[in-house]
Amino acid sequence: MDDALGDRMKVLSDHIEFAREWKALEVVREEIINLYGLVEGLQDSRKEDTSRGK
Repeated sequence: MDDALGDRMKVLSDHIEFAREWKALEVVREEIINLYGLVEGLQDSRKEDTSRGK
């Protein structure tokens, strides 16, 4: 019985670790999306400046 409980606790621990890693990846993904938006905005701004002759 103790082995079964230990096995289940290990599985639970693995799932918790996976969830933490997944959440960390989600945060990184959101930051990449934000950075991509910032870069696009800067590129658009430069295009507007170039078209105005600046």
